[in-house]
Amino acid sequence: IAFGGRVRITDKGKVMGDVVCFGGEVSLYGEVFGDINIYGGTLRLKNNISGNAIIKAGELNFDGSVSGNMEIQAQSIELGSDAFCSGKISYWQSDGEIDFSGVCENAIYDELLSFDEKDIDYSVLSGVLGIGIVIYWVIFILAVIIVLIVLEYFFSKYFDLAAYEVRYSFVKSFGYG
Repeated sequence: IAFGGRVRITDKGKVMGDVVCFGGEVSLYGEVFGDINIYGGTLRLKNNISGNAIIKAGELNFDGSVSGNMEIQAQSIELGSDAFCSGKISYWQSDGEIDFSGVCENAIYDELLSFDEKDIDYSVLSGVLGIGIVIYWVIFILAVIIVLIVLEYFFSKYFDLAAYEVRYSFVKSFGYG
């Protein structure tokens, strides 16, 4: 499971299980031995997926192989020369039907997969999650500073003693404080 602006699995990468990605740009160049669920602005799929694929993206560049079924919801779909799916493909793209001959014999254009107003723009969601993580860490650091100030206020005598012992008798006081 990965959240982020850019998610990339390199061509030497192998994932032994399922992949779930929320990202603005997702690049899957390595092998995945499981299912994939990808929610992103741009998806580049270049290698083998041994399971099923659920893809919701603004732009899909499909140039790999999928052993299972695929469900694709994208604004645009680009098929490469190595694109292949041995299962069934249900898809929707904004330009209408595309020719999947040579890629999959069971490709069905499904109007029910079209984007609705209720659908989430996952590239924006990944940015919001990134900002949320930064805010979390800022709050965490401020909380640590407050705890240190409170400890200094109540235990300053012990801190001064520990500092004195460390400064003037380091070996004897190793571990003290």
